[in-house]
Amino acid sequence: MSTLIQEYEPTAADFFAIVPQGEWSFNVFDSLDPSLCYKLAFSGGKDSHALLITYLLWRQSRGRDLDLAVVFSDTQLENASLYGLVDAAKAVCDREGVEFIKVMPVVDQSFWVKQVGLGYPVPDHQNRWCTQNLKIAPMDKIKRVVIAGSHQGE
Repeated sequence: MSTLIQEYEPTAADFFAIVPQGEWSFNVFDSLDPSLCYKLAFSGGKDSHALLITYLLWRQSRGRDLDLAVVFSDTQLENASLYGLVDAAKAVCDREGVEFIKVMPVVDQSFWVKQVGLGYPVPDHQNRWCTQNLKIAPMDKIKRVVIAGSHQGE
């Protein structure tokens, strides 16, 4: 078991202990064009944590790097516990020499201006105006090829 995983996220160590660690885990990073710049979309959720950990293990295993920045789009509405996970991820990225960028929506696109100031309805599964304004648009300002984690069935 990699000490990198144990130091980064102790609960992830349990997960990676039961998942077979083989070359297939690194296929996505092996297949990327090293001449391009990438951004790893980091939400703080399980998919983006798994992708970040896999990238860090890939770097360690291959002894090489990509021009990759981890990008967290902060809506300023996140749960306090999520910020702890984001801070831990940033600390590991800083230690490992991986750029970590936090972006936020511009004020006129913020949740409170849209909902309270302009009367937008409360976001729900059918009306997801917040995803584009609070997450995607700020991240799009970072001009790199996006890498995002998702699990089977999404």
